[in-house]
Amino acid sequence: MQNLSHDYLRLSSSSGHISRILFISNCRPAPGYGGGERTLSIYKALLKLADVDVLIVPAPNVRISPREGERIIHLLAAPQHATRWYWRKRAYFFKDFRPDNRVVSAVQTLHHQHKYSAFFGRYHLPFIGGCTQLGPSFIDVDDVPSDVWSSVIPLFDRMRQLVFYRALSRFKTVFVTKRVDIGKIKHRDIRVLPCISTRPDETGPILNQGMSQRMLFLGGTALPPNREGIDRFIKKSLPRIREHVPDAALRVVGAECKSVAGPAGVSADNFVPDLAPEYMQARVVVCPIRRGAGANVKLAEAAAYGKAIVATPFAARGFEGILEPGRDLLVAESDDDFADRCIELLRDDSLRQRIASNAKHIASRALNQSTIDQIIRDAVSPWLRVRGS
Repeated sequence: MQNLSHDYLRLSSSSGHISRILFISNCRPAPGYGGGERTLSIYKALLKLADVDVLIVPAPNVRISPREGERIIHLLAAPQHATRWYWRKRAYFFKDFRPDNRVVSAVQTLHHQHKYSAFFGRYHLPFIGGCTQLGPSFIDVDDVPSDVWSSVIPLFDRMRQLVFYRALSRFKTVFVTKRVDIGKIKHRDIRVLPCISTRPDETGPILNQGMSQRMLFLGGTALPPNREGIDRFIKKSLPRIREHVPDAALRVVGAECKSVAGPAGVSADNFVPDLAPEYMQARVVVCPIRRGAGANVKLAEAAAYGKAIVATPFAARGFEGILEPGRDLLVAESDDDFADRCIELLRDDSLRQRIASNAKHIASRALNQSTIDQIIRDAVSPWLRVRGS
């Protein structure tokens, strides 16, 4: 976070003729978790194109103070006041795709003061939808609504889909996290913007010193998909692994993760000051996630650090066309198969090193900040003057 603050300080030094972008998100650009990592990678890419201001519309129960170059809008005083489109209570009725008038008013005020050349928003449509009337606007739809909505009346879902498409039609480009999402959205310019972790670039190379038979899972268990995935792994896969590899152990790190400690072979911490030792001591990184939105940034991070990965098909799908199952990671659906893939990697040094090396090579080419920079530059630069043009 200390390094990030230097980036924010740069925001006040506008060159006068370079474009200025308003970046709207529901969370602050910050390393360490999926939403923050994605926001940070986009923010870094935009900074290389123009001067950037950040407008944060946090969740109802999050109170934060603005930093240099930031604006904060606290829409709701308490979680129980959340409207249906907001946060976990979002239900995707028709109004969920319309601009929130409070955000529209705030953006118009900022635009009057700073004359923004463009607007870039992390998905929620109510935050960013009103910007399309003010200038070229771009939206990152990392959560596709059709993944979570359902109705007993098919016609209602079809109507919702059409309203969603119409709302997106006002944007110049729609970004999604993975290839499979392209078929769920209708727009003239859809681009895949992969999820990456910004930490490997700052940490540097991780030496493969994992001498113990340790497996690693990173991710807060406060998130239901994480909790369900790791609980299932501990109950149904870990015993089979330890039957074949008696000294195998699972290390779990993340918010509220201590709650999973207790079973044989499991150690957990809610927080560690440095993740590098965790990766260094791990031979295998597991990603047993079976549901959720977006893509699992933990998988991209493990690949960038050069670790052998075992993932579910759902988790691997987030990096379809980038990380190839069988070459860059091992993929398994059933609990027994997942355990068997872990056993293979723990026992076979040659296989583990080959998978890890392949993953790191691909991540260095396609899951890094340079990739994000180029994808965003290609989309944004036709619509405004950017640095280097």
